[in-house]
Amino acid sequence: MRLLAQAALTLFCAAGLALAQGKTREEVERWPDGSPRARTTLVQAADGGWVLEGPAETRYRNGQLAESGSYTAGVREGQWTTWHENGSLDAQGAYSAGKKNGEWTTFYRTRSGTPRERGTYRDGIAHGAWTWAFTNGKRSAVCELVDGVPHGAYARWSEEGKVLEKGNFAHGAEDGDWQLFHPDGTPREAGAMKAGQRAGVWKSWHPDGSPASEGAYTDAGARDGKWTWWHPGGTQVALEGTFAGGRELGRWTWFDAAGKKVQEGAFEAGQPDGRWTTWHADGSKASEGDYDAGLCAGEWTFWSGEGQVSRTAVYRAGREQPR
Repeated sequence: MRLLAQAALTLFCAAGLALAQGKTREEVERWPDGSPRARTTLVQAADGGWVLEGPAETRYRNGQLAESGSYTAGVREGQWTTWHENGSLDAQGAYSAGKKNGEWTTFYRTRSGTPRERGTYRDGIAHGAWTWAFTNGKRSAVCELVDGVPHGAYARWSEEGKVLEKGNFAHGAEDGDWQLFHPDGTPREAGAMKAGQRAGVWKSWHPDGSPASEGAYTDAGARDGKWTWWHPGGTQVALEGTFAGGRELGRWTWFDAAGKKVQEGAFEAGQPDGRWTTWHADGSKASEGDYDAGLCAGEWTFWSGEGQVSRTAVYRAGREQPR
């Protein structure tokens, strides 16, 4: 642990330094109650200095092993194991020339020793196939890593074992086809990613499998062109309109589940602009007026559910004017 790492840095000698034959010593650091805290073996080098060589370990105050492994010429070498204070495994793997290499596994702080993640290192950097798991032992995610960043296939699951997401990474960013799923494992969204941004046509589905939305993104991840949303069941449009570079543009219309208009109006550069109208559930008008750059402007009329004018108002720069 930290104590051993500090000792290694203090006592490290350059690779190839000759060690004097037969001169070794064991150092023991103790807790205030006298119990061992750290135990290391050192060998005297030709220049008289001392270098970590051989087995080393640290312990918690309760006497439980915290870390155990070996040094060669002052750096970690071979198998190393760490434990949680309750005695359960924390991590296990090998070092080569002081760097993690090969397969490493970390574990949850449970007596069962359930693996939390497992994967390979190359010269101290995560590299290769990695797997993560829940405390129940079921996998939570898998991913290919190259030089410490995701690169390749990726998938993620729920604790119940249902797939939630799968796709690919390229140099740490989502890239290529991606799929997202509802908690029960049915499709939720699907489309392409480009350098970490949504691109091209994306579709989504309600939990019953019916269409929920469809539209396109620019390569920069901005909604663009016509977009449509549907009510559950996938036959009745709920909302439709157009985007330009991620901002609403032109006429947008909202519908209820029966297909009746609820609201309609125009946008300019993402802000309401021009005539807007809303309707009651029976199809009669509820309100009508104009927007200017996102603010109510001019005269607005409001109708009751019985079709009678309930009031009128005049707005200037979004504020209702006194009569």
